[in-house]
Amino acid sequence: MSEEMSKSIPCLLCGRMLKVKQTKRDKPYLSCGICGTQVFVRFKDGIRKLRRLQRDLGSGMADLVAHQDSMTEILSTVSTLRELEDQLQQAKESKSFAQMVFGDGDHDAAERALEGAIRRTRRRLTRLRGNLTS
Repeated sequence: MSEEMSKSIPCLLCGRMLKVKQTKRDKPYLSCGICGTQVFVRFKDGIRKLRRLQRDLGSGMADLVAHQDSMTEILSTVSTLRELEDQLQQAKESKSFAQMVFGDGDHDAAERALEGAIRRTRRRLTRLRGNLTS
């Protein structure tokens, strides 16, 4: 098992720190002995997102999940931020993305809209972090 996959992440329901384990097919999963939640991550995109979450939690964001009642909101906000960042990357790589979203092909407007959404989401995450430390 890689060192990265052995890092703990919080249970989505009760907040208890769980070690990421590996199935027989070398896929990550979590199992909480307190609330009974089991999470199996089977696809490459999900595994990539799980690894990113583990890195984020290990790089100074762990204090964000110290308060169980805020964890779901924090994880949801982090997930939203990652999705927006992925969409912005897509927009920068593909003009057809702007056409799909805006219909008029205004690529710059799509990028500006996503950048604004990313800024707002980061501010929200900062507020959530501030709420936990105050």
